[in-house]
Amino acid sequence: MSLLLATLLGFSAQTVLAAPAPQPAPPPGALRPPPAPKPGSLSLVVATSGTQEDPRPAPCGPNGDCNDFHYLSTFTAAQTLDGAPLPESFEARLKLHSPYISKYRLALIVERLDDGSLIVRRQTGFNGRNGIGCFYLPDEWPVDWQPQAPEVRYQAKSLCVFEASEINPNAPKD
Repeated sequence: MSLLLATLLGFSAQTVLAAPAPQPAPPPGALRPPPAPKPGSLSLVVATSGTQEDPRPAPCGPNGDCNDFHYLSTFTAAQTLDGAPLPESFEARLKLHSPYISKYRLALIVERLDDGSLIVRRQTGFNGRNGIGCFYLPDEWPVDWQPQAPEVRYQAKSLCVFEASEINPNAPKD
C-alpha cells in the first residue's frame, strides 16, 4: 500500500512540476500592448530621437522580453513618408530597456491612439553602408500594414526604408 501511495505522490509531484509557469501580471502603471491599429491611425516616419522621460513599465511581450519601459520620447526633424501626417516635432511613447545615450535618426511606425496620444509600434535604425533600415519579422507588436512611398522597399517579408542622408562614406565595407 505504501508503495502505491509513494508512486501516486511521485506522479502528482511530476505533474505539478510540468505545469506551465504563470505569466507575470503587468506592474502597476504599465502600459498594455495596444490592440490592432485602427485603419488610418498609422504613420511611417523618419525622425531624430531626442529625450526619453517619464518611464512606465512595459508589459512582458510574447517573446519573453521583460523589464523594458515605455518612455515619453521627443522626436524632431520628422518626415512622414506615408500614413497619417505628423508634425515636424512630436512626442510618443517608445519602448526601450534604457534611454538612448545619443540622438539617432530612426524609421518609426507610429500609431495615434483614441485619446490622441502617440505610441511607437516599431522602430529601426539605419545601416551606415547603404542607408537602409528594416523592420524585421517577427516583432513583438506586429503591424499588418504595407505603406507605399518612394523610400519604402520590401525585402523578404520585411518593410525597409531608404534614407540617403544616413549613408556614411566612412562606414566599414564589411
